Amino acid sequence: MALVDTIARFKTGTYVVTRTPLGTYDSHGRLVAGSPSTFPIDALLVPPEPAQELEIRGEGFNVKDVRIAYTTTQLFPGSPTNAPDQISIDGDQHAVFRVVGPWIKGGNTFYEAWAARQRVP
Repeated sequence: MALVDTIARFKTGTYVVTRTPLGTYDSHGRLVAGSPSTFPIDALLVPPEPAQELEIRGEGFNVKDVRIAYTTTQLFPGSPTNAPDQISIDGDQHAVFRVVGPWIKGGNTFYEAWAARQRVP
């Protein structure tokens, strides 16, 4: 069974992704916030293995509640033009910080997106 079929068959749900472009500055130098857009994705969510979790912890980067989303939808970590995509999982926002892929197999494209829960201060 191809991974695309596995995602469709064993998906853990349909999740809402919020994509927000970075703000721009108006003629007076004031920041105008980017307008977010939302869209649904089907994904198979799994927690990382302990060895994988240790691999993603860089110095000064403490990650709690990480999920790996296998999906056919391309997601994006932060970039110069966009904030990181946010996946809503059980009511909590998870920011995409790493994307592996795309992989193309049998004409199908899929991705592995790593996302960490965002804490509200």
